[in-house]
Amino acid sequence: MKNVFNNKGISLVSLVITVIVILILSSIIVLNINGYIDTRRLDNMYTDIDLLEDKVLNYYAKYGKIPVLDYDYPFLSKLTSKGEVSINIVNPNDSHQYAIIDLNSMEGISLNFGKDFGKVNTVSDKSTLTDIYIIDKESLVIYYVKGINVKEKIYYGKSNNRYTKVTTYEEWQEENQ
Repeated sequence: MKNVFNNKGISLVSLVITVIVILILSSIIVLNINGYIDTRRLDNMYTDIDLLEDKVLNYYAKYGKIPVLDYDYPFLSKLTSKGEVSINIVNPNDSHQYAIIDLNSMEGISLNFGKDFGKVNTVSDKSTLTDIYIIDKESLVIYYVKGINVKEKIYYGKSNNRYTKVTTYEEWQEENQ
């Protein structure tokens, strides 16, 4: 009985150390979850593009044309508020004639992104729509206009074996001088 009454509990130092360890572990978990969310969003975009590629090719095989709206989307470059090019898609296979993919003409489409397609008929300036998928009319490479930001790099399409890279305005100037 005497030992129970002499026990005074944990010390303040051990309590502070425990709290610090818990804070460090929770911050590591939060950082990993944020990275996971970004990677998951990128994987969802890749899944959408894979589905769209399959549906576009099936549509082309059936009707002899690609399912696009009659509108050329200006995706080669976007202008910043200063009037400078902010992005440039460089793909030697592209004709740089992009069109919005007509999702209504294909069956069985359920996408993670591309929600602005529902506004396409109500908006007069379709170049303001960014949550859409577009396709190069010649190479049939599909891009997500809004892009997915992962670790300070923005992905607009599948870069695997696609010769696709996103450059800054400065990089574009250096390559074209």
